[in-house]
Amino acid sequence: MTRIAALLSVLSVNVFLCIDTFASCAPRHIDLEATVARVLDGDTLELTDHTRIRIIGINAPEINHRARSTQAFAAEARTALTALLGQSTHRVALQYGSDRLDRYGRTLAHVFLPDGTNLAQQMLIKGLAARIAFPPNMWAQDCYRHGENRAREQQRGLWQHIVKASTDLAPDSSGFHIIEGRVTRVGLSKKSVWLNFSGHFGARIAYSDLKHFADIDFNQLSGRTLQVRGWIYAKKDRRMMRLRHSSMLDIMK
Repeated sequence: MTRIAALLSVLSVNVFLCIDTFASCAPRHIDLEATVARVLDGDTLELTDHTRIRIIGINAPEINHRARSTQAFAAEARTALTALLGQSTHRVALQYGSDRLDRYGRTLAHVFLPDGTNLAQQMLIKGLAARIAFPPNMWAQDCYRHGENRAREQQRGLWQHIVKASTDLAPDSSGFHIIEGRVTRVGLSKKSVWLNFSGHFGARIAYSDLKHFADIDFNQLSGRTLQVRGWIYAKKDRRMMRLRHSSMLDIMK
């Protein structure tokens, strides 16, 4: 048994993969009914009481965020979300996440129109947002994946350009990306499993997150082509990405 296999075996004892099996995007329950005052971008709203809502399950292009220029399809995403809200005079229903706040203090919630329309699902179908997964807020992932796949198959919106090759990643790349490349080596550090890709790029899975990767055999990934998604950060002359859940990793071939 290799070192990686032995480590995964120990860490996965009595741990079950936490994936919500709900196939529907309809709300499970409603925690709050509210009115939206303004749409900040394709995944963030502000209510009339000034509470900012970060929609769970999606990431949309950003508009003039932290001194970065507006990303492609950001204006279209905000316009589309505003139009969806216009169907209900900006009335919404919220289903909070298991984790209630993000690191910026925004409220994390699935957002619905009064008729049950799931706004995250609609943005994914339009190709104006990409699916993301952060435990423990995993409800409706199957549905969100299906919505994204519909847009991806038809090359709608973001899917015209969002996937980048690991070998083409610019040295100053940052923010959310979907990266495709060949894994040249699977390695271990003191705290993480590392997937090293062709080019100056690596994806990191912290040992504390391995319980969310029980369906992945890391020993079989070397030489395979993967797509990974998440936020890129710099480490020396390399670009890195932390993966929190196996649904942020797709084996292409």
